Amino acid sequence: MIFDEAKYTSVEDVTPLQSQIFYQQLNQQIANSRQKDVLVFVHGFNVDFESSVGRLAQIARDLPFNGAVVAYSWPSQGGVENYGQDGDVVNESIIPFKQFLDDLKANLTTETNVNIVVHSMGNRLVMRSVSQLMYAENDAALRFDNIVLCAPDVGVEEFKRIGPAVIDSANHTTLYRCLNDSALIASSFRNKEERAGGSNAPVILEGMDTVECAVIDTSILGHSYYGSNPHMLRDLFCILKESQAAAERPWMKKQKIPFQGDMWIIADWPVQLEWNWHLPQQSSDGVLQAGFKKSIQ
Repeated sequence: MIFDEAKYTSVEDVTPLQSQIFYQQLNQQIANSRQKDVLVFVHGFNVDFESSVGRLAQIARDLPFNGAVVAYSWPSQGGVENYGQDGDVVNESIIPFKQFLDDLKANLTTETNVNIVVHSMGNRLVMRSVSQLMYAENDAALRFDNIVLCAPDVGVEEFKRIGPAVIDSANHTTLYRCLNDSALIASSFRNKEERAGGSNAPVILEGMDTVECAVIDTSILGHSYYGSNPHMLRDLFCILKESQAAAERPWMKKQKIPFQGDMWIIADWPVQLEWNWHLPQQSSDGVLQAGFKKSIQ
């Protein structure tokens, strides 16, 4: 039997919803989750709507993530030849994405734990949008539980400039980088500046865990490890579902970078997760609860 990865997840139906109905359904899913959490995924360059939804579905299943999941799809033009155009589209998408964040704030309860996982060029959209909300001193701006910046195709100088505002907007921020990221090496040549997700000198900011993934990455380009490598998914699980900082994850090795600070290297294989889904049960307060059990070997 040949496993066809393209058929692992697929979008079978798309149903447009009014905003009110969307948030009603989203809040119901959050209420049914044990940790009252939501995962917002923002894709990178050369990813269309169907692919972004499929990728999130795969991540949520393999992670596993038993809260609500939302894919935010900005209109990537697709194709390597449209890389520069996608950079312009990202800038044009900042206002709609900021409105989306404001809508989340207005429609979710204060108990909801909001997590963002963003990949590649999508980091420009998320970081620029979030930093503008913070720079505007918007006290009502949405606060995140976790922001996970995967392979950011963001110039090093820009990342250092707006990164502190992004860090201030979350309880915990993680930068996943890979020194062997061929896609970001090509981007560095095109943009004439190293990218934060694969720079020779790692970007280290106060309040952010910088994690080097080259040791366990097995992909050809070294760019999509965040969602395709089972060991990376186990590490991501400990961030999103266990709220563990890098210092708390036993497979991490700390490396001091002169004049900068500490970087973390995934130096051992993250532990195997064993889990199973429970059928929803009626709780004493009439709210359906669903969750999973996990054991670590």
